[in-house]
Amino acid sequence: STNEYLELINSIDIIIHPTYFDTHALSLLEAIKLKKPSIATNTFAISEYIIDGITGVLIENRYHPYSNSKNPNFSGKALDYAKKIERMDINSHLIEDIKKAIEILYSNIDSFNENCLNARKPELNDEYILEQWESIFKKIQ
Repeated sequence: STNEYLELINSIDIIIHPTYFDTHALSLLEAIKLKKPSIATNTFAISEYIIDGITGVLIENRYHPYSNSKNPNFSGKALDYAKKIERMDINSHLIEDIKKAIEILYSNIDSFNENCLNARKPELNDEYILEQWESIFKKIQ
């Protein structure tokens, strides 16, 4: 439920979202709004709203799902893709990267918390996003 989710997220200090393929993690946006800094990979749109060293720590995504020319570096079913990544050596690097990121966040947690409220990009404001969706729906009708 919404209340259980809010209780849970308010009971923690940081959000860790080490994805190799998530294109847009709404949980990270919610975390920023609730003054919770995040640790995440610099995957797709995530690096547009987690500001490295300000609202969280970005970890290098060592598996590059797309090439520089935006062509996929994977094929087949999503589950097969996930199992392939699970067996790759990059996971041991990810664990070390997360440990370092946790140390960085906790060494200055108050600053990160404050930055989550003050350094948010205006285009991530709830009202702005809602206005954009409403304008899209009006155009469709």
